[in-house]
Amino acid sequence: MTLSFRLTVTSLVMVILITLALMLIGLQYRILTIAVHTSAGDSMESVSERVATRIDARLANTVRLVNFLSAIPSIADQERPGADNQAIELFRMMLEQSLGYESVYVGYADGYWLQLLRVAELAPEQRELFKTPEGAVYILNQVIPGAPGQLPLFRHFLDADMQLISEITIPHLGYDARTRPWYLDAQGHHTAAISRPYLSYVSDESLITVSAELDGLMKGVVGIDIQTEEFSHFVSEQAEIENTVSVVYMADGTLLAHPQYHSLLAKKLIASDNVVLPTVADLDNGLVKDALADSKEKTREAGGVHDDEGDYWLYRIGPLHIPDFPGAHIVLLAEETDFAGDIRRLQWRGFLVACAIGAIFLPVSWFAASRISRQLLAITDEANRLQTMQTPPERPIGSLINEIRNLGQAVHLAQKAIWSFSRFVPSELVRRLLKDEMSTEIGGVRQGLSVVFTDVENFTTIAENTDPNVLMSQTSRYFSALTDAFLAEGGTIDKFIGDAVMVFWNAPEPQDDHVKSACRAVLAAREASKAINTQFEAEGLPRFRTRFGVNTGVAVVGNLGSSERMNYTALGNTVNLAARLESLNKEYDTDILVSEAVRDQAGDTFTFRKVDRTIAKGMTHATTVYELVGEQK
Repeated sequence: MTLSFRLTVTSLVMVILITLALMLIGLQYRILTIAVHTSAGDSMESVSERVATRIDARLANTVRLVNFLSAIPSIADQERPGADNQAIELFRMMLEQSLGYESVYVGYADGYWLQLLRVAELAPEQRELFKTPEGAVYILNQVIPGAPGQLPLFRHFLDADMQLISEITIPHLGYDARTRPWYLDAQGHHTAAISRPYLSYVSDESLITVSAELDGLMKGVVGIDIQTEEFSHFVSEQAEIENTVSVVYMADGTLLAHPQYHSLLAKKLIASDNVVLPTVADLDNGLVKDALADSKEKTREAGGVHDDEGDYWLYRIGPLHIPDFPGAHIVLLAEETDFAGDIRRLQWRGFLVACAIGAIFLPVSWFAASRISRQLLAITDEANRLQTMQTPPERPIGSLINEIRNLGQAVHLAQKAIWSFSRFVPSELVRRLLKDEMSTEIGGVRQGLSVVFTDVENFTTIAENTDPNVLMSQTSRYFSALTDAFLAEGGTIDKFIGDAVMVFWNAPEPQDDHVKSACRAVLAAREASKAINTQFEAEGLPRFRTRFGVNTGVAVVGNLGSSERMNYTALGNTVNLAARLESLNKEYDTDILVSEAVRDQAGDTFTFRKVDRTIAKGMTHATTVYELVGEQK
């Protein structure tokens, strides 16, 4: 059975159109998904950093206040300061200036304890239990040791002007500050101690205590209680998307911040006989639990889960980097549609429209088979050029038929996108990815590499004294000159780090004599740097003196990052030593320093000068350092 030319061409046209359309739609879908997830990840990372910064700033400020109080003579040098002590006025000022503080207090080695707290922070039941009179604004508690083993409490109720309204005595309260965690944690430390969250015994609130040992004649500890409720406000204020779900918890699962923290705490206090704070297990929101379970199962910090209605939510789970408060983690969730908007629906409509146009195009293609076949061949040729990453033509393939013209434009845009992508990622990586010759999974292999690091001398000073736009243009010209030299010798540009460049050889493609290639590239880059500096000086711009570090050895090379975002790079002591060699140029006033391994493997092809034998920063073994002078002619 044979088919007519028209039928054959028309069928092929439709097959090619459908195939290319599906490829482009799939590529578009993938790019959109990556863009949405990247945008969501960046947004959540930004929220996480801001939350950590706010909490860290709050704790750091409290640490400074506690350290300040610990050194005040009226507290640190006076035995059993009374209600008229000037320290009480300092306590009041701190409570007034920071509404997140519940109380300020000091405890001494003999059992004496002095505390000032705001009545407004007390739960209604506690006010009744304390027999708080009308008009009381502050409560001043004193534990004054009496007979051995007796610790009576004297409670003074004060108005807004710190004038006494009434007072009561509780002879057998038995509150011994010396046995409390905040007191014990601060003992023997030179810095303030920060407690884990715990339930306040006076206000039914979650607290964190910052305490410090007295720095004076008296032995004791001063402390400030912070209500963790304000951390929930911090988290809510940082959300960039309205429907974002944010939860902060400690490593043991105890909640630190949650939009409905009060209600969770109230339920916990009603349901439990034990005085414990709510944990992630008490959350009503199944999304947070699902995200935590998914993260634990797949050992990843970012991903997505579906809610009960089938909507997809993106999540990010990770530690909050708070130096003085380790163990805090944050969970952030946002609905995917909040980032994608109506793009998904428009994409689906575009797919349906493309299918309808294809059906209409069938009779047209029957009568224009020969012309269509030529145009499709041309489009197919451009599609094939995607893998070779050739420079795209200035214009897409045109046609009187709208669908063919659109397809030509789509292929042209795809070709430009791949070509542009190869400018941000090493071309060999893109080529291997397009040919499916390279894994996109996280991981690496041990492999011999030659690694080069560069840096510009005094770049910070240059940047401070140069117009930003001029500096950006000058740096781009400088990088172009260096990268041309590196690429000419087959180098893989790993990354630009400010004014520095990291390059390596022998990956992803194996290279013979990669050590010599690296040395030639560095020498060529030095000459390129001199040439471009001549231009800079002629234009009245500052010179960029470049320093190079070269090392060779075994390193781990492969994909580093997360399942959503990764980087093809190299890690290990070989890489670290190359960076250290570059920085050693400052000590020896040299331009190119190489390791002994480079000198040995380069052989007599190059001229080297022995500089020193030293232990580079961060290394444990000494290495002989050489200056690369030039290549033997």
